[in-house]
Amino acid sequence: MKYFVAILLIALSWTGTSLFVVGQAEFTLFMSLALFLIPILAGFLLYNNQRIKLYGTAAIAAYLLINFTFYSGEAKLSSMVYSLFFIIVFAVMINNRGIMPRTLFKKCLRFIIITYLVNIVLGQVLTLVAAGDTFMTGIIGRSFDLRVNEMRYFGFASEPSYAAFILIASFLALYLNSGKDERRSITIYGLIIIYEVWALHSIFGYLLFIILMLTVLMRENLRKVAIGVTVAFLIIIMGYAVMQYNATGRFLGLAKGIISGEIQSIAELGDLDSSTFMRIAPLVTYTDDLSYDDVRAYLGHGAAASTDYFTDQYYVNLNPDSKFNVLRPAFFPAFLYDYGLVGGLLVLWFMAKALRLKRRLFIAPIIGLLLLNANFNTQLFWFTVIIFAFSGYYQLISDSTSNETIIARESGGAKII
Repeated sequence: MKYFVAILLIALSWTGTSLFVVGQAEFTLFMSLALFLIPILAGFLLYNNQRIKLYGTAAIAAYLLINFTFYSGEAKLSSMVYSLFFIIVFAVMINNRGIMPRTLFKKCLRFIIITYLVNIVLGQVLTLVAAGDTFMTGIIGRSFDLRVNEMRYFGFASEPSYAAFILIASFLALYLNSGKDERRSITIYGLIIIYEVWALHSIFGYLLFIILMLTVLMRENLRKVAIGVTVAFLIIIMGYAVMQYNATGRFLGLAKGIISGEIQSIAELGDLDSSTFMRIAPLVTYTDDLSYDDVRAYLGHGAAASTDYFTDQYYVNLNPDSKFNVLRPAFFPAFLYDYGLVGGLLVLWFMAKALRLKRRLFIAPIIGLLLLNANFNTQLFWFTVIIFAFSGYYQLISDSTSNETIIARESGGAKII
C-alpha cells in the first residue's frame, strides 16, 4: 500500500501529462491512476478501522454541494466534481501517510527532482540540435516564448510557473526531513534546483527560490548570511536582466515602469508584461467589483462562473484570434468569485489546519504565491498542500527501522499503523 501512496505522490507532480479528454474533462496521468488506486487505499483505511482526520475538508465539500444546488442553473458540474475529487484524494492520501516511511517519502521527492531534471535536459538537447516536433513532443515540457524570443523548459509540468512550485516544494520538504548526515546529498540536490530554476525563466521561480534560500539559511541560524546572500542574489538577477530580456528582464522592466511612472494603470501593465497582467488584473477587477451588500460577495456566483466572467473581461479582448479562448485565474480571485468569501475562508481555515501554519509560518509566503497562481481544483494546488502536509507529519514522528512502519503521534492518541 505504501507504494501506491508513493506512485500517487509522484504522478501528482506531473501536472502536464494529459492522457485523454472526455468532453470537457481532461484526464492526466494522476487522475487516471487515482481513479484506480484511491478506492483501494480508501478500502484499506476502512478495513483497518483507522481513525479518519479530515482537517475541515468535510465542511468544504458540504459547502460546495450546497452552493452548487443553490446555483444549479449557472454552476458547471465538471468544475465542482473536480473539486470534490481532489478533496477525496487529499482525505485518503493524508490518512494513509502513516503506512509510508519517511525514507520512502524522501525517495519520492528525489525522484521528482531528478525526473524533472532529465526532462529539462532532454528538452535542451532537442533545442540544441534544432529538433522540431517529435514523438517526445507531448512528454518533453518546452515552449518557445515570443515575448523573450527563447525556449523555456518546464519538465512534466504544464507551464514554467507550475514547475517552479513543484520543484521548490519538493526540495524544501526534502531539506526539512533530512539530517545533518545528509548535508552532502542536500547540497547536490540544491545545485540541481538552481539549474532547474534557471532553465524555467519564471518570475515565480525566482521569487520561490529567494524564499527557499532565506528559509534554509534562517533555519541554519545564518541570519546575517541570509541577508547578504539575498542582496547578492538580487544584484546578480538585476545585472543579468540588464543584459538579457527574459523573466528577470520582465521583472526589471516592471520595476522601471512603476518607478518612472510609465505604469499607472492595469491596462498599461498589460502592454508591458501580459503574463503578470493576467495574474494581477483579474484580482484587481474582483476587488473593484466586490459589493459587500450583495449576497453573492459571500456565497459567490456558482462553480466555474469566473471562467466566463474573466474571459469576457480580458482574454478575448487581448487575444481575439487565439485558440486558447478561455481565462481561468488562480484561487485569488477565481475561487472567491465562484464560491464567495465564505468559501475562501473555509479553504484558508483548512490549509491552516492541514499545514499547521501556526508552527510553520515559513511556508506561508509559498502558499500565498500558490494562491495567486493555481486554483482549488488543480493538481498544483493539491500537490503543494499534500507535500507540505506529509512533510510536517514526518517531522513529528520517527522512522522505524525494524519493519518500515512508523509510529503516528497524531493528536488524540498514538497508534501503530
